[in-house]
Amino acid sequence: MKKTPQTLEHVGALLYGPQWRGALSEALNVSPRTMRRWQLGEFNMPDGVWSDIADACEQQANDLLDWADKLRSKP
Repeated sequence: MKKTPQTLEHVGALLYGPQWRGALSEALNVSPRTMRRWQLGEFNMPDGVWSDIADACEQQANDLLDWADKLRSKP
């Protein structure tokens, strides 16, 4: 997969919704300005940041699967 500003925007929105920039910058411990620069393609994102985003995706997927199991279980 190509790691582009469009990829960042798509995954950010999947993780955090319409206000993804602020939430993702906080989660990655970077400034909102840095996030905007990455989104606009002004700066390349370090590979480690992509790995951190992948970790966040996995964590959210696992959390959602856990909730799906809980919701399907009988009391």
